[in-house]
Amino acid sequence: VTGFAERTRRVKVGDGRDADTQMGPLANPRRPEAIEALVADARAKGGRVLAGGERGEGGFFFKPTLIADV
Repeated sequence: VTGFAERTRRVKVGDGRDADTQMGPLANPRRPEAIEALVADARAKGGRVLAGGERGEGGFFFKPTLIADV
C-alpha cells in the first residue's frame, strides 16, 4: 500500500492537452465538492487517506486519492 500511495502522489494532474498530463480535470464544477463529500464520508467511517483527498489547484481538479481501511 505504501508503494501504491507513493505512485499515486506522483500522478501529474493538469491540462489534458499537455502530453505530460496523466489525469485531467473533473467533468464539471459540482464534482470536486461531491468527491470531497465522499472522502469525508470514508474518513468518518474509519478510512485513512494515504494520498490526495483534496482539491488540486485551480479549475475542477482533485488530487489522485488513495483511501485505505474503507
